Amino acid sequence: MTLFYDAIEEDRAQTHALVIGIDDYPHLEEGALYGSDPARFPMGLGQLTSPVRSATHIADWLVTLDNPRAPLGSVDLLLSSRMYSGANGAKPVRGTTFDDIRDTFDLWVRRCDHAGSVAIFYFCGHGISTSSRTLLITESYGRNRNVPFEDVIDFQTTYHAMENCAAATQLYFLDCCRNTPPQFWSVDYTGRPLLTGIPLVKRGRDAPVLFGSLQGQFARAPVGEVSFFTAALVEALKGIAADRPDNGRWKISTSKLQNAINKKIERITTLDVRCEQTGDTVKTSYVHETDDPTVLVTLDCRPEAALPCAHLRATDARARPLQRPPDPAPWHLELKAGECSAEAHFPTGDFADCRESCSINPPHFYWTLTV
Repeated sequence: MTLFYDAIEEDRAQTHALVIGIDDYPHLEEGALYGSDPARFPMGLGQLTSPVRSATHIADWLVTLDNPRAPLGSVDLLLSSRMYSGANGAKPVRGTTFDDIRDTFDLWVRRCDHAGSVAIFYFCGHGISTSSRTLLITESYGRNRNVPFEDVIDFQTTYHAMENCAAATQLYFLDCCRNTPPQFWSVDYTGRPLLTGIPLVKRGRDAPVLFGSLQGQFARAPVGEVSFFTAALVEALKGIAADRPDNGRWKISTSKLQNAINKKIERITTLDVRCEQTGDTVKTSYVHETDDPTVLVTLDCRPEAALPCAHLRATDARARPLQRPPDPAPWHLELKAGECSAEAHFPTGDFADCRESCSINPPHFYWTLTV
């Protein structure tokens, strides 16, 4: 199967992404083979509706990536539907069995093996946690009743072995549950790693692992839609996680991703969803550049009694005017970074009109107008 995106150049630093989305689990509840050949340990797991949409969403963004130090070289997209349908049309892609993922992972690691390269690994599907590791459930889980966990990815061993890959920047996004099923309360089962090997050299890689759920909790998504974590992740990569270290273009910083993701998640759901970060983070890396990042803004008034009467207006660096009628709650909006203005008008004359200007930066700015 060909790459979803292919601009590979030999012997140079590039960004290479491996994106996996698994909705369908044939051997789990309501799966195509569950009635005739069910998984020996179904663990209460069934079919999903968000991972293919979520993987497609991030793949569509990846093809717009702008990193002069490591331009996009390839995107490998694996979907349980075996068909991509998104912003770039429709095309067949490889499936998501353990064998599919292992074979594709092997080629991805080889492409990433350059000191200046950026390696991006994204997984959305079923996941579980044990006392010592994160396990990623592939589409083929349950096909072998005698060795049920041979189709489960041992992420920890894979992650540590990736230290042998020369890519100095490695990003791992795991949009999956991290609860521990009862079968694992007394026995610490393991899966199979996609890569093994003792790290031969301590390279000091920047390799954060960002999870779409907290330890012991479930990942969340609207039915049939992009998950909350992935939606927030893409917005963070677009610009909410941007920094401006040299007063030039805005750069998406690995050190700002977690905070930016969580700030965005707070805007799109009231469910208990949080991004947690682990992994090696000995330095900050920049993975994308943009000219006009977005800032999450909360606009408020003081005294508090003024807000229910205030007609609010905001204008960002692009001169886009936004307005909101009176409301007792603070106004959550998004503005482009740079010089912005905010106004509060009181047609009834209960409070004095107010206008302020200031420069705002990602990820979040809490703006209080004193009237």
